Amino acid sequence: MEDFWSFYKKFDKSLFLNQERTNLELDFLLNQLLGCSSVIDYGCGSGRLAIPLSLKGFRVLGIDSDREEIDLAKKNANSKNAEFVCADYSKYKTSIKYGAAIFIYSSFGYGNDRANVRLLKKVNKNLIPGGILILDLLNKEWSRKTQGIRNMSEKMDLSKTDFKELYRERKLFYSNNYEKNLFKYKLED
Repeated sequence: MEDFWSFYKKFDKSLFLNQERTNLELDFLLNQLLGCSSVIDYGCGSGRLAIPLSLKGFRVLGIDSDREEIDLAKKNANSKNAEFVCADYSKYKTSIKYGAAIFIYSSFGYGNDRANVRLLKKVNKNLIPGGILILDLLNKEWSRKTQGIRNMSEKMDLSKTDFKELYRERKLFYSNNYEKNLFKYKLED
C-alpha cells in the first residue's frame, strides 16, 4: 500500500501544480526580483520554479527535505546556476548570502508561531542586507476583509482514506452564514 506522502505528492501535482500556475508564479517572481541575482528556494520540491529561475540567469539554491524531489530536481536541472540540497530548511545555513528567499506554494508555516519566527531569523541570516523575502500564504485577514469571512479552517481526515482517496474539509464562517465544503479526491493510476 502506498504511504500518505507519496499519494499526496501525486495528488498535489496533478491538481494544483500545473504549467499555467508555474508560468504565473514565475512571471510574478521575475517582476519582484528585478536587480537581484541569487535566490534560495525553500521547499523547492522537484525544482518547478528553481530550474526556470536558474535558466533566466539567477544563481539558485533549492532546498527541500524530500530526497526523491531533490533527486528529480538534480536530474532535470540543465543549468550550472542551480544547486539542490536535501535538508531540513529550518536548520540550514549557507556560507553564501543570497539576494532573495522564496517560500512558494505551502512551503512556509508548518510550525507554531515560535518555530516560524526562528525559521525567519535563520532565513534572514542567509540573505544579504536588504535582501528580498517572498512568502506565498493564504491570507486570512485579506479573506475576512474582502470576502466577508469571519473565520476559516481546513483539515484532511486521514482516518477515512486508503490512500486511493483523500478527504479534505474546508469551513468558511461568514458574518451572516456558514459554508462547509467537503472535497473528495480520487487518485487514478
